[in-house]
Amino acid sequence: MKRITTETLQDKQACRDQVKEFRKRFPNGVTFKDTKDAKRQCKAVASVFDWDWAARHLLNKPLLDEYNKAEQPLWDEYNKAERPLYDEYEKARQPLSAEYLKAVQPLLDEYHKARQPLWDEYEKARQPLWDEYEKAKAVLFAKLYMRR
Repeated sequence: MKRITTETLQDKQACRDQVKEFRKRFPNGVTFKDTKDAKRQCKAVASVFDWDWAARHLLNKPLLDEYNKAEQPLWDEYNKAERPLYDEYEKARQPLSAEYLKAVQPLLDEYHKARQPLWDEYEKARQPLWDEYEKAKAVLFAKLYMRR
């Protein structure tokens, strides 16, 4: 038997959203009786959790290497099947995008013309602050470098 709990995920610094989702689905944690049970339960929530994260944080190094080796052909197969779908989407989207850009270009030109003086004023005020910041970092580095 193997068990994963909310505490397990928190100890491994899982993101808040994943911990929240795990707690919602498995308030008392999840227990796998055997490999068949683990596969069944994981498959049931396949689209919910980040399995690459789980592999990196819950498997030891040899098992992670095995996961990565076995996962690569799965990724390649997905990409091979998904690529024509995306290409078809792009082919259909491009004329729409061109039409949209043609319609909004005059507004973008007007926006950029009005924005430029504001940006120039910001840059003029910001530059001395940046220069001082860079000088302070250089001095900090020099001081610490000399202590090594």
